[in-house]
Amino acid sequence: MCGFLLFTIPYERDKLCLLCFNFIISVSTTQLPLQKTRADTRECNQFMFSLLLRNLLFTILQPGLVAGLIPYWILGGKATQAFDKDLRVFQYLGILIFLAGLIIMFDCILRFAVEGKGTLSPADPTKKLVIKGLYRFSRNPMYAGVMLILTGEAIFFQSTNLWFYALFIFIAFNLFIILVEEPRLRKDFGEEYSEYCQKTRRWL
Repeated sequence: MCGFLLFTIPYERDKLCLLCFNFIISVSTTQLPLQKTRADTRECNQFMFSLLLRNLLFTILQPGLVAGLIPYWILGGKATQAFDKDLRVFQYLGILIFLAGLIIMFDCILRFAVEGKGTLSPADPTKKLVIKGLYRFSRNPMYAGVMLILTGEAIFFQSTNLWFYALFIFIAFNLFIILVEEPRLRKDFGEEYSEYCQKTRRWL
């Protein structure tokens, strides 16, 4: 239940942020009508610019919070003390796992924008089903990327509390995927998503 609330409450926050963002964009880009071809090009550029900024916004609000700010709070002073000494072998391993997760996460966010014409937030979802790239091997590679980030942090800082937090997030991800995300995707994409589920596993 806690995991479900962790993601459903931010959904309402994301909707409010999206409304404010769209209002600002609409006001800042309103100009006199142009010729049709120029107007179409400008509209396309404005859409992609808006999409880029929305993805940046939701990256900060969601994975930035889950894999950045909250772990920093959990670590407290340990977050900075770890860099006062020479790094050890296990810390280099943690950095590699962290970077792998970061690359996976940003690759998925980029695909949401370019291929899906949407964002990572359920409040502003993709218009098309994203099934290419890492999504050929897993239905949820972005969540896997976030889990790698958290794993890398737990290894680097040797924090038991971070391990427990990572376990909690993994459980919360599963609850959200099963109870919220998959039903929405079936509703939005119908048979296309059902066929995709038959070919591709939820995780690996």
